[in-house]
Amino acid sequence: MIAEAEEVEHPVHGSGRLVGLRRNGRLALVNFETLPLPTLVPTRELKRPGAGAPAASNTEPAALATQPHDEEHRRTATNTLQRYALEPTQADMAIEAMRLGVVPAQGIEAFTVARDAAFASLNAALGEASNEGALRVIEGDYGAGKTHMLEWLGSRALSENFLTARVTLDADETSPAHPQRVYRAMMHTLRYPDRPDEVGLGLAPLLDRALISDSARERFAVGERGHGPHLYLSAALNWLDALNAPALATEPDLPSWRRAVLDWLEGQRTRSNQGLNDELSAAPGHHPWLYSLKDYRPWARIYAFILSGLATLARECGYAGLVVMVDEAERFALLSRENREHAAATLRALSSAALGDALTPHPSDATLELGGVGRLRELPCRFEPASGLGVVMALTPSYDDDPLLHGLFPESARIELKRPQPSDYAELARRVSAFYAEARNGLPLRPEQVDAIAQTIERLSSRGTLGSMRQVMKTLVELLDVHRHFPERADGVVDNLARVSHFDF
Repeated sequence: MIAEAEEVEHPVHGSGRLVGLRRNGRLALVNFETLPLPTLVPTRELKRPGAGAPAASNTEPAALATQPHDEEHRRTATNTLQRYALEPTQADMAIEAMRLGVVPAQGIEAFTVARDAAFASLNAALGEASNEGALRVIEGDYGAGKTHMLEWLGSRALSENFLTARVTLDADETSPAHPQRVYRAMMHTLRYPDRPDEVGLGLAPLLDRALISDSARERFAVGERGHGPHLYLSAALNWLDALNAPALATEPDLPSWRRAVLDWLEGQRTRSNQGLNDELSAAPGHHPWLYSLKDYRPWARIYAFILSGLATLARECGYAGLVVMVDEAERFALLSRENREHAAATLRALSSAALGDALTPHPSDATLELGGVGRLRELPCRFEPASGLGVVMALTPSYDDDPLLHGLFPESARIELKRPQPSDYAELARRVSAFYAEARNGLPLRPEQVDAIAQTIERLSSRGTLGSMRQVMKTLVELLDVHRHFPERADGVVDNLARVSHFDF
C-alpha cells in the first residue's frame, strides 16, 4: 500500500508525492513535479520509485482502513455502506435520489433486481472494449430501466479507467440524423477517470496528456511533417504541440488559437475550416491543414472515425479506452423517412467504429458511403488498428414498425430488459430497507416490519398499482420515511396499504 506523503511514479506524469486518497482509495491525489497543481490519477497506475509493477489493485480495502474513523462513524458506516462504496454523505444523496424514484448510479448494481444477465453482458463489454472494441444495444419498454443501466455503466467504466461520453438523442440539438450534433454532445459530456466529478472538460485534458506521452506522440506522428495517420487527431495534436512552443508564450493570440483548434475538433459551431486555417496561418511555422467538420447528414462515417481515433489515443495515454453511450436511440423513428435513413446510418457508423469488419453488411451501409470529397471520402468508420472503443445504445425497439431496424445490430450485441416480477420488487424492498436503516443512523426496523413492507410492495406490484422500478423506489422510501419520522403510525400505514392491495379497483 502506498501511504500519504510517499514518493510515487506515474507512467505519463513522472515523479510526484502522494497527497491523499479519494474514492475509497481508487484515486490518488498526487503533486507531480511536471504539473502545476495536484492531480487525481487512478491509484493502480502508481508505483514506488524503482518498483517493477504498479502499486495497487489491493489499495482499495487498505485505503478504507487508513481513513480516520471515530466511534460515531464506525457505528453508521458499517458493512452495507462500505460494500456500496458510499460515505455517509453519499448515502444521504443516494436516498434523496431514491425519493425521486431514481436508482443512484453508485451502488446501482446492489439496488437493481432481475438484471444479472444485463450486468454480466455490460461487464463483459468493458473487457472487450479495452481490446478489439465492443457493441451492446440495451432494449426494453419505456420504464424498463435502460437509462439506469447506462448510468451504472458510465460509473463502472470510469472506475475501470475508461473515458466516457454520453448523449441523449432528441429531434433537434442531438438528432441522430445529424452526426455532428451527436458527436458534439458527446464531447461536451466527456468525463475522465482521474477527474470523475468534473464535467464539460472536453478534449483538452486528453490532448494535453497526449502531448507529454511518448507513446501517443509516436502513434499519431506528432512533430512530423504531413497529416499523420489520423486526418483529424494528428493535425490537432501537431497544432497544439506547435502552440506550446516557448517562443509563443507571450503571443496575445495564443489562447484564441488554442481554443479555435479545440472548438474545431470538438465539433463546435465555429468558423469554416477555411477561416480557421486563415487565422492559424498567422502562427509561425508550417502545420497541417485542418479539414472541414460540418453538420452534414451523410458524415456519420467521419465522426465515427474520430471517435475510434480518440479511443486509441486514450489507450496510448494510459487510459483503458473510451465508452460511448447513446440514450433514446429509438428517436429516429420520429423523424422523416429521409432523416431516419441518415439516423440509422449514424447508429450503424458507431457500430462499425466499435466492431469494424466483424459487423455484417446492412442496407444502411450504402448511406455511409455518401458525403465528402477527396480524402474525406476515403475515411472509414474505424481508425485502424482500432482498440479501446465501447459503444452502448439504449432503445425501445419497434422492429415491426420500422424495417430500418431489422439487422441493424448483431444479435450477439442485444440485451433485452424484461420487466421485473413482483417477487423481484420484494427483494428490492428488503435491500433498500436495510440500506436506509443503516444510512439513517441505525433506524430500528424489526424483521417483521421489513417483511411487511416487502410483502406490501409485492402485492401492489402484482395488481399493477406499482408498475415500474421508479414507482416502487419512491413508494419504498416514503414508507421508510414514515417509519423514521412517525414510528407510531408506521405499522398502521403499512397495514392499510396491505389491505388496499388485496382489492381491485
